[in-house]
This record gives sequence, structure tokens and C-alpha cells, in this order.
Amino acid sequence: SLLTRPASRARRSLVRSTLARSSGLGVSRPFLEQCVRDRVYRESRNIEVVHDTMVDFEVAADVVKGVHLRGGGFVPCDLYVDAAGRSSILPALLAKHSIGRPEKVAVDAKIKSASRLVKVRRVTSADTLARSHALTRARTTPVRQVPDGFDEEWKLLVIKSLPNGTKGGSLLPMEGGVWQVTLADAGGEAIALTNEGFLQFAEQLPDKKMHDILSVAVPLSDVVEYRAMRNEKLLFDRIDLPAGLLPIGDSGGY
Repeated sequence: SLLTRPASRARRSLVRSTLARSSGLGVSRPFLEQCVRDRVYRESRNIEVVHDTMVDFEVAADVVKGVHLRGGGFVPCDLYVDAAGRSSILPALLAKHSIGRPEKVAVDAKIKSASRLVKVRRVTSADTLARSHALTRARTTPVRQVPDGFDEEWKLLVIKSLPNGTKGGSLLPMEGGVWQVTLADAGGEAIALTNEGFLQFAEQLPDKKMHDILSVAVPLSDVVEYRAMRNEKLLFDRIDLPAGLLPIGDSGGY
């Protein structure tokens, strides 16, 4: 990770630059999930993949016996793992079977965040010269340049808020030379979902490096707001779940 030095001299005593010599994997979630599925299909010969949606489970004598599918099929099983995430219908199914709906505990930190995908291409001198001539003739916008200090070998760029501040951002590498930019405000201030609004918010970060990068980066997606910032936990441990039922991941709390 890289924590950059702020542009203002007055803030340099509060924020310092740190280069961490650590390794990591930066990929998009769809790419990672596809790699996991491909490996499971390739190495697990005893697994059958059923392309359908579970709509209910069968229980008898407090033991899971199988699941019903939307297409009308039934899959008998000894273990039903619910990994459907935040959209899981498991609480509703538990209530339907008179087992009891789990109590929900929520914490809302009132964080607002927005993200977009960008690409920063290193421009060669010959390409810059040719494009500069063309742009000069056309009198359009200037050539996009790679900002000073931008390093394509970065694994992660993080700009944290100051102790009395609320704004921060991160630049995460993904496959194909694409970077995911996320800006956030811990004070509940919404980020304008426009090119200008996104750039303006980045300019308010403790370090100007993120703004410098975004000002020359090529947008590959719209600015998208992440709205599910409320943390919730379902207290499954307070009800008697049938044997063979296991909620995991965001199905149990997020």
C-alpha cells in the first residue's frame, strides 16, 4: 500500500508517505469468481452443477432433507449451505417453517462512497507529439498525460482522511490494466455521480495525487454509488436451526 504525502505543508506532520513491500492480488470480483468456478469444475469430479434457483428447503424432525428448485426439481441433501448474500431468502423461509426469523442488529456508520473504473495509459513521446499537433489544429482538449509520480507498478494507492477529516480514497489495480477508484466520506456527504463531481471530491482529499491521476485518467465506466453501507448481523445463534443448515458469509451478516 502507498500512503501519499499531502500537498499542503501544514498537513505534512499529520500524514506521511509509506511504501509497503507486501504482495497482493488485484482483480475484479467477477474475474476471481470465474477462476474459482473453473477450478472447482476442473478438479472436483464428484460435483454436479445445477443451473437453477433454490426457492425452499425440506425439513423433517429438525433435519434438512433437501431443497426445492424454481424449475420444479428437488435436490436431496444432508447439508444446505446458504451463501446467497444480502438477498438471501433464508430468514423468510425460517419464518415460513415456523422455526423463527433471526433477530437483526444494525450499525449505520453513515458512510457514502462511489466508484468508477479508469485506465491510465503511459503516453510515448512520439504519440504525444503526433496527438499534440492534431489537437492543436482541432483546438480541443489537451493530451492526456501520465501525472508525475504515477507508478504503474503500484499495488494499491490509499489516501486516508486526516484525524479531524472524513474524506478518503483508494486506487486498486484489476486485470487488463484497469484501476478501480473508490472515494468515500465518513461524514455522510454524498458524492456527485458525475465526472465533474467525482473529480471535485477527489480534489478535497488530504493528498492531491488522486486528483492528479483522475484528471488525466480515461473513464471506463460511470460513477456508481455504493448504497449498502449499513452493517447488519442476523443472530442465527439465538434460534434453533435444523441440523444440516449453514448460513455463511453475507447471508449471516454484512
